[in-house]
Amino acid sequence: MSSVSGLDKRLQQVLTRPEFLEMRGVAKEVPIFIQTYSPADEDPLRVVVKSAEQFLRKQGLRVKHVDLFELVLQLLEAKGYLDVVLQEETSWGKGDLFDTLQNVAEPTTGLVPNLMKALGDDTQISLITGSGRIYPCCL
Repeated sequence: MSSVSGLDKRLQQVLTRPEFLEMRGVAKEVPIFIQTYSPADEDPLRVVVKSAEQFLRKQGLRVKHVDLFELVLQLLEAKGYLDVVLQEETSWGKGDLFDTLQNVAEPTTGLVPNLMKALGDDTQISLITGSGRIYPCCL
């Protein structure tokens, strides 16, 4: 059985709850829904997330989906490192590649500010995917 089986319905239920949308947690925490899944289910998960995004928009919600892997690629490209990384990756050691990626996507100056910019100020629900594809270099 797929680790994302039934996730589409669960996302619809959780993400449209008034408590979730109004950011009312039991202990006044910010409502966050995290879903784990098997890496083998990456392709089905993408379909589920796209479907959830469309469903939520049809409900009149302001939704933004950001793939962290794509965001890191954009950061590499913006800093002029993407072509170098792609050309040199096979000759670098894992540590060299890790250091390069970690420097470009450093959380406080790279990844998080760019994530916040990508999400925008007018977003009610943020769908963030791709964390498994960038781990451990950037998280």
